[in-house]
Amino acid sequence: MFGSFSATGQTGLLMAGYNVAARLADWHISALDDQPTEWRCTARVEARDGYWFEHGSAWGLRLTIGRREWRWRNVVVQADAGGVMIRGSGPPEIRSMGEVSNGQIQIRSAGNRPA
Repeated sequence: MFGSFSATGQTGLLMAGYNVAARLADWHISALDDQPTEWRCTARVEARDGYWFEHGSAWGLRLTIGRREWRWRNVVVQADAGGVMIRGSGPPEIRSMGEVSNGQIQIRSAGNRPA
């Protein structure tokens, strides 16, 4: 589907539906060697919401890469002491993070550039 890939980053979110279950740090994501359409992500849990982390469902992953956010839905989560391993398949939905100006966030699509 999108071939082999590997990326690392510093920030991300583990979502339980529309709720933030955990803030992630020091993540690494890569395609599985034997299944190039599937991937695995490992990350350190920086902070978590006790309820959503323990009782969440409909898991989603959001990774910050530059000024973009890569998003996957319907991922599988395994937690251990201080970290998570997340597995999923397919390419991400990629969204622009917008820009910060004077303390306000300006959201615009990736195709629109400031004049």
